[in-house]
Amino acid sequence: MDTTSHSRSRGHSGSYSTSQQQAARDLLTPDEVRLLPDGKAVLFVRGERPVIDDKYDLLRHPCIRFTEDGGAAPYDYTAAAQAADDLPGDAANWELLDMEDFLPQPKPPQPPFRTIPHKTMRRSAHEPQKAKPTE
Repeated sequence: MDTTSHSRSRGHSGSYSTSQQQAARDLLTPDEVRLLPDGKAVLFVRGERPVIDDKYDLLRHPCIRFTEDGGAAPYDYTAAAQAADDLPGDAANWELLDMEDFLPQPKPPQPPFRTIPHKTMRRSAHEPQKAKPTE
């Protein structure tokens, strides 16, 4: 629980007092998270508030049959002598990537601002308006 207090007071002449107190608690304590039902989970998404939601039962997924949990044979990582054996095409046609290919490219420099002469002068909002000549 977090508590924040503010107070202000002044002397005898013109005296007054102000007091503020704010008390807050965690949405869920670690003990409360541990006591969540097995079918619930706390979901954190960047930029959003946390959500308590139902867990998805992976055994009900339509593609579970392709996994070891669904009864398929385990994937054999040693079946291919080299990882290149699993990739399509001729190795001579492959393109090697550098780290720069994954990093965002810098923006091109912007041209400097140009000033365009105007026939009328703009005035500041703080300048008094000039009276228009009467005819």
